[in-house]
Amino acid sequence: MKSFYSFFLIFFLVTHLLGESNEPSVFEDEIGNEESFFPLPEHLQPKKAPVVKTPVVKAKSIFLSYENTPKRVYVNEIFKVDIKAIVAFENIKDISYSLMAGDEYEILNPKTSFKPLNENKYLLTLYFKLKSPSSIFPNIKITATDNSGYKESSILDTFNPKISTIKKSADFCGVLADSLKVLNYKTTRFDEKSYMFVMKISSKKGNLEDFHIGWVNRDKIEETQGDFLNKSIVYIAFIPQDTKQFHFKYFNLAKRQFESFSFNVVLEKEELSTQIDLNPKASRFDIYKDAFLGFIAFIFLVMFVLKRKKGYSYIYLVVAVVITAYIIYDQLPFSDVNIKKNTQIKILPTENSTVFFTTDRDLSVKVLNKRKEYLKVLLPNNKIGWVKNEDIF
Repeated sequence: MKSFYSFFLIFFLVTHLLGESNEPSVFEDEIGNEESFFPLPEHLQPKKAPVVKTPVVKAKSIFLSYENTPKRVYVNEIFKVDIKAIVAFENIKDISYSLMAGDEYEILNPKTSFKPLNENKYLLTLYFKLKSPSSIFPNIKITATDNSGYKESSILDTFNPKISTIKKSADFCGVLADSLKVLNYKTTRFDEKSYMFVMKISSKKGNLEDFHIGWVNRDKIEETQGDFLNKSIVYIAFIPQDTKQFHFKYFNLAKRQFESFSFNVVLEKEELSTQIDLNPKASRFDIYKDAFLGFIAFIFLVMFVLKRKKGYSYIYLVVAVVITAYIIYDQLPFSDVNIKKNTQIKILPTENSTVFFTTDRDLSVKVLNKRKEYLKVLLPNNKIGWVKNEDIF
């Protein structure tokens, strides 16, 4: 009987507990929503995670490559590098380049621009010169911009050509070119112990700005015309007066070998000849011009003789005299002028020309020619040079 009561008591307790757990609590809302009755301070309330917008990222759309790069270059050689750019997006407004890093190099056409090949391909041609065996070619950054303002850049890593050096010698002029020509040359006396040897030289894709010969007393480049693809210079060397041959060599890039030049040093006998007039066509033109005018004057003189009985025949004589007077005037020097003390006498009528003499007093000189703001004058010691108009009084 005692066991029955124990079992009944246990059953009652279990039933009661199960029933109580399923009965809804009158405090459920209050407990489940404590904040509605007891709000937390703002600084204790949980922070909400910020909303992050996923950026729109465009895929890479500029692809770069080198075209026709040289595997080997010489120090001071002018060489070409072609760069092809493929731009995958449309409506390109601008495409430009910039050079990054690198060392001891020179770009010869920095203002060049891309040329379109077709709708999305572009070609950039750059010319460089490396200045030493340790030169480092730069990286090239290409930037493209479309009409909407979207801009994208890509960097083309450097290429590493083998850099060689031409062996120096006393007669190597330092020029490397596809071709080089000496257009004209002449020798004049500079002072009692030296001559002045002058050449006009042209080259194709050559570094004529580096022209220098080691065995001469001193030298200088007086004039430069053209660009690195087709350039010409006037080169002046001061040499001992006992020099018999003027010789030098350059490196022919097309043939990959040296080519030599040699000229007899023959002093100009006529001191009044056109100094450093290295354009033979100019002097020949003057000769032909005066010869033609002389022929015209002769024709008018013949017409005067044949028509001398006519009243208008003197017109032919006047024309013949005027033409003859002009020819004489054209052949004679100009008038005498005075130049100031401390006037610089230059070899050529250019701002950067070599000054070979500076006057220590006022001098009376004879004017031989004029060129823009310069006068060619004959000095009392029979030397010829150029002075500025402002030095005349």
